[in-house]
Amino acid sequence: MKGALIEARDNALTASLTRSGRDGEADSQRASLSGRWQADDRNRLTFLVEKANGDEDQLVFDGAWSVDERHELRYEYQQRAGRRRETTTHALRFTGMWDLPQASRLVYRLDAQGRSAFTFQAALQSRSLNAREGKLAYQVGIRLSAGRTLTRQVVLFGVWKLNRDLSVAFEVPYADGHRQAITFKGAYTFRDRNTIAVALSDRLGRPLELSVTFSRKFLDDAELFLRIQRSADDAQALGGVRLRF
Repeated sequence: MKGALIEARDNALTASLTRSGRDGEADSQRASLSGRWQADDRNRLTFLVEKANGDEDQLVFDGAWSVDERHELRYEYQQRAGRRRETTTHALRFTGMWDLPQASRLVYRLDAQGRSAFTFQAALQSRSLNAREGKLAYQVGIRLSAGRTLTRQVVLFGVWKLNRDLSVAFEVPYADGHRQAITFKGAYTFRDRNTIAVALSDRLGRPLELSVTFSRKFLDDAELFLRIQRSADDAQALGGVRLRF
């Protein structure tokens, strides 16, 4: 069957298939496969197709993916078609939200249940961030077939915030205009009277090897800053953790 991949949803992959008849006329139709998305140990995109007997077939997308300015993950591939064998470029767009569940892992969740999610092995570009810059940057290596390796930079732009429950949130804007917050636990340290450094932990309290520095001028909530300052004698000020999905 000849065709093109045209749509990726959280639980389905849709293709447009073309069949040529004996009279030379082409007949096209859409076909949709149900399943779930994930990343393999090489950081490639894969789709596990559900079969009637409960088994799964694995489709591997042996190409490079990227993240656009709207924080959406995209997969592009080229295809030759027609009598002239002209090359056309196709793209699949994945709608989801980013998460940082543990150190050296970057996750793009496609559904609230976590059934479809790309979990990439990743490395932070910097482990010490300034909240004013409003970004997180990772390097992700993709190992393709024939020993080829590509490196992708994933940069998330957003707003760092200190919450009143003493947790730390990073709010990321998405394509439809809404913002989604990833929230961490934090261990607070005062560097001076006007600067707080927060060592971030995941939802289970495990260190992420990442710290964010807030200044008094950057914060809108001066009362919160003073509240944290008054509790500076505590070894750690730990806030609640939640990911609002």
